[in-house]
Amino acid sequence: MGIAGLFARRNLLKATAVLGGLSMLSERTASAQADQRNSDGAIEGRPDEARLADIPPSSTAKITVERRGQIVLIGINRPYIHNRVDPETFLGLAKAYYQYDHDPSLRAAVLFGHGDDFSRGIDVDAFQAAVVSDRPRITERGAIDPLARTTPILSKPLLAVVHGDTWNMGHELYLTRRHTRSRGRHALRSG
Repeated sequence: MGIAGLFARRNLLKATAVLGGLSMLSERTASAQADQRNSDGAIEGRPDEARLADIPPSSTAKITVERRGQIVLIGINRPYIHNRVDPETFLGLAKAYYQYDHDPSLRAAVLFGHGDDFSRGIDVDAFQAAVVSDRPRITERGAIDPLARTTPILSKPLLAVVHGDTWNMGHELYLTRRHTRSRGRHALRSG
């Protein structure tokens, strides 16, 4: 990808994040304020608030995080194998989702894949040991399952910018958000 393509893609990500965040911001803000009011009408703080920190792209960072005001860009950073998701990447997404969901300064997130592909799905070789042992993929606190198979689920808007090849678990990552939008206490209304 040339330098012009990189800037065009970055502008697309910015525009998607802004439009998606703005479209849901007013409804989400009203819903969140209603949920956070106590019986006296005062707004309560969340006891489990967190601040999502930036994780810049590097050869070792499988997940990147880039804050842009009230929007965060979460990137799958394994372009050398078409952003296939291994257990460490899956856990990194789960932690980033949790921190985003519990960071009151963030209103929307954009999930994307670095490089030419969003994600070709699961890294079968890397997940083989976890599948054989039948261990849960996420065993620690402070994580939200990116596939929304267990609670808690993400309560804030997440947009997926899908490009290039997208296979199996890659599809699940972006389709899960469509499915969970109508579930849970903080459900977002479509329309």
